[in-house]
Amino acid sequence: MKRVNRIRISRRYLKIKWHTKLFIGLLVCVLIVMIGILIKLYFSLNSENKNNSVPDGNIFADFDEINNDYSIFSNDEGLLGVMDAEERYVIDPNWKNIYFLKDGRFAVEQTENSAIGIIDSDENYVTPFMFKELRSIGGDFLAAYFTDKDGFALLDISGNIISDKIWTSFDYDEKNAVLKNETGEYHYTIENNAVWCTKADFTGVIGDFMVNCISDDINLIDTASEDTLYRIFDSSCVYISAMLSGNISEIRNITNEQYYESLSAVSLFENCNVTTIKNLKIVSDNSEQDRYTFSAEITYDYQDGDQSINNLRSLVSLNFVNDENHAVILKSMNKEDL
Repeated sequence: MKRVNRIRISRRYLKIKWHTKLFIGLLVCVLIVMIGILIKLYFSLNSENKNNSVPDGNIFADFDEINNDYSIFSNDEGLLGVMDAEERYVIDPNWKNIYFLKDGRFAVEQTENSAIGIIDSDENYVTPFMFKELRSIGGDFLAAYFTDKDGFALLDISGNIISDKIWTSFDYDEKNAVLKNETGEYHYTIENNAVWCTKADFTGVIGDFMVNCISDDINLIDTASEDTLYRIFDSSCVYISAMLSGNISEIRNITNEQYYESLSAVSLFENCNVTTIKNLKIVSDNSEQDRYTFSAEITYDYQDGDQSINNLRSLVSLNFVNDENHAVILKSMNKEDL
């Protein structure tokens, strides 16, 4: 028997023939094309269902917290809208910019004039379109800068106007914001998911004197509001200044005809030289609702001919009441020697 030392196997039987490779290649190409067509069809159908708009990855800042309930999309014209988690329209794509707020509120920017207003998820207006910019104050407040004037209004993070006073600057520290303008400083804080004004520090002028009045009675501020307190303070400054200068006609702007005659007949500081005005206070009248008293301690020198008395002190009290035509008006005054 002949011995076999080596067995050779021809490689031509192991190679895949060229036409088989071509066939497999064609199958792969067809598969890729079909997958591409299916993907394009999927997005095309979704785009049609969304009025030819697709989600935009450029989600705008929502003041330090991501909103998982809503997302922003844009249409073919680049206008923005909002859809919910189920891709249903919440806000139609009509806006240049959209910013998420709390409680289903949105700050939206118009295309024609770039004015910003606040709307809810039903597209109802919460604030008019009167702002040009929104800035977050510590993630707890919003500074809404006006389009037609210098300064800003204070909003909470749901877009509600806390105070429509015009502010010029603010400081912030751990849920406490100090708002400033030409009238003074106002302290706002967040407590029990509500915003409170805890202190109002008013500044003004009486005659030649720069004066200030600090009110930190939270119940008084909550009941009267800081705007009412400022009107009381400002009207008091007007009245005492009118007494010092003798310009009685200015009193007409802070009272009505019913009280004007008696108020204008009073001559508080005739023949007197006022030297200090201090200890300004505003308190509520516990006996009657919507009644407030402003008081100030005034030091003065009296001179009438040869008669001269120095360092006299009096407590001047002004009584205010709500009026249907004014927030508050001056009703009467009292002068008590100290």
